[in-house]
Amino acid sequence: MGALRQPQPAPRPRLQPCERCRAWVRTEAEATGPVWCPACEDSAPSRTSSPFSASPYGTSPPVDRPFQEPLPRIQPSAWQHWCEHHSPWPRLPVLVLLFYWAVRSILDPQYYSVFDGINLGIHEIGHVVFTGAGELMHFLGGTLLQCAAPVAAGVMLWRQHDWFGMAFAGTWLGTNLHGVAIYMGDARAQSLPLVSLGTGEAMHDWAYLLGRFGLLQQDRFLAGCVRAMAITMFLAAVVWGAWVVWNLFRYRSEGSRF
Repeated sequence: MGALRQPQPAPRPRLQPCERCRAWVRTEAEATGPVWCPACEDSAPSRTSSPFSASPYGTSPPVDRPFQEPLPRIQPSAWQHWCEHHSPWPRLPVLVLLFYWAVRSILDPQYYSVFDGINLGIHEIGHVVFTGAGELMHFLGGTLLQCAAPVAAGVMLWRQHDWFGMAFAGTWLGTNLHGVAIYMGDARAQSLPLVSLGTGEAMHDWAYLLGRFGLLQQDRFLAGCVRAMAITMFLAAVVWGAWVVWNLFRYRSEGSRF
């Protein structure tokens, strides 16, 4: 009695790329000639193509096809490269100082740091810059410019890959928001001493702004919202700075510079 013949497996279908949309089309193993693509409903001749051809429908290469090229060697990131060439030691005392300013500002709503003199100067310059933009922008310009200055500094430091400098800019922005909250909360009381670069009588910016929009009675509530933003910025800046310093210790090398 002869041996039983094992049944032959059915031909495995092939995947071929569509000529027009590059989608993978399943065809019979022995099929030749044009393939019909259900994606674009086009009959186009198949052509030899890389299995990694992109598809506009997000389809990936077939899983049963091995990669034809080895994966490229992973290069050190710009972040790690920066950490290897910068020292953590000069930044550690600055981080402690940033932490001190953040804690004092969070615990004391009326705390004034060394940033306040700089912030006040930029605030007054903002009034001058926005003088010709109307009365509303004249009163709002001081606050806008004093908050825009640390944001611009942070963007510049980010583009220069000065990662720790971004923590300093974030703390600076936090002090500005902290000062704005103090100023805003004084809109009704107007007990704060006012500064003016002109010869006329100084006017309270936020008393005018909130009064113009009928929000003068909500000055304390709005000030609390701005203060919450300041606290968030302080915490984010300090945590970011601590993380940067920790990575500087982690990736430090003998050739680290300032």
